[in-house]
Amino acid sequence: MTNRHMDVVEKKARELLEERGVTLEDIAELVYYLQVKYHPDLKMEDCLENVDRVLRKREVQNAILTGIQLDILAEQKKLEEPLQDIIDRDEGYMELMRLSLYQL
Repeated sequence: MTNRHMDVVEKKARELLEERGVTLEDIAELVYYLQVKYHPDLKMEDCLENVDRVLRKREVQNAILTGIQLDILAEQKKLEEPLQDIIDRDEGYMELMRLSLYQL
């Protein structure tokens, strides 16, 4: 996006998204898909710009770091019970986490 200085938290959040295979373009496409019916003149460029802006917010960065760390720990089976079992059995739990991030 822009050539500006990112602090360590923002940089880490963006790196972790990339490591998990999530690009800004992926997020922008999701935003576009979910919003175009309400805003017919919406352009992908606008979605991408706004995703970039939202990722600058500290609360979003914190949510990304927390969510990805939980995901990593769950994959490694390092969460305490009953949370580990809930996540292992219920894909809906992780979907809830994803939707919570979307609300930010």
